[in-house]
Amino acid sequence: MIKDYKSLGISVILFIILVFIALFVHDNFVRPFLGDTLAVIWLYFTSKIFLKISSFLLSVFVLFVAYTIEFLQYLHILSYLKLEHVKILKIIFGSTFDINDILAYTLGWFIILFQIKYFSTDVINNK
Repeated sequence: MIKDYKSLGISVILFIILVFIALFVHDNFVRPFLGDTLAVIWLYFTSKIFLKISSFLLSVFVLFVAYTIEFLQYLHILSYLKLEHVKILKIIFGSTFDINDILAYTLGWFIILFQIKYFSTDVINNK
């Protein structure tokens, strides 16, 4: 059930931007860095659509998921599990560990925290 229609709208807009970046932007900054930053923000707003929990706790969970995926890339988990040929998993997990991805995820998290502090109307966050 949808819990937050505002987050749904933001999520859809971010998804469209991410698809555009993935399909049409082939550079060394926007696609790898800005794309990863936006991906964390997109995951946060997508999760907010369905979950009614503290925005801060949700942001920490989203950052944890992003870091975990990057760590699994470092471990070459798909190769280890013999799943590197599964396209959807390759899209989700990526292929190579990059410390810049960690920086991009962290920047995305700080943007989320800024949004929570200055723009959130959640009752949970205003106590």
